[in-house]
Amino acid sequence: MVNSDSVVRTSYYKYFHPKEALVANGVLNREMNKAGGKFVPGVTDYDNESSLGRSLTFVYPYGATLHVVKPSVPVLSTGSTSLPINRPVCAFHKTQSGGKICVLGSSHMFSDQFLDKEENGKVFDVIIDYLTSEKVALNNIDAEDPEVADYQFLPDTPRLADRLKACLQEGDEIPRDFTKLFEHSLYKLDNALVPKVIRSYEVLEMKHEP
Repeated sequence: MVNSDSVVRTSYYKYFHPKEALVANGVLNREMNKAGGKFVPGVTDYDNESSLGRSLTFVYPYGATLHVVKPSVPVLSTGSTSLPINRPVCAFHKTQSGGKICVLGSSHMFSDQFLDKEENGKVFDVIIDYLTSEKVALNNIDAEDPEVADYQFLPDTPRLADRLKACLQEGDEIPRDFTKLFEHSLYKLDNALVPKVIRSYEVLEMKHEP
């Protein structure tokens, strides 16, 4: 299920728009790196030292996170530099009859504008290989226990701001006669202050004109 949220980059890097999130550590299943030509410790050999310890890097533009439950397997996440942190963005599912499906939370990731950015093209090739052949066999250990974080729900701040409530601090003891709680001296119309105003003319040595 695709959630009604947005993936944003926590800090600026390469791409100006915050929803064009660059994910450098978002691979959840090592088979994705293996199929993408990356070095996987204990599984593949590396051609040069530049590929050692590196993962597929992709741009995830204008996308949302996914809610993935078994038997579906999350294979890509938002990583540690995007919000929400470490949440699935791509998942695979294979039925007992052999049918396969892939769910991706961004419709722009493989568009003409972003297909050639970073390694989006390699991610696209891995997904196509998984759907059309048996070349990509997901790692069982990563599939059973993917490194994803729990979904954190945030309150609707604008709506809560419109529904202000009184302070929760303790007040004075309420008397039995609730009429004593009304303060009538704050708002009244009378001549109680007129004598003080007249005396102030003498104190200020000002002429008082009737």
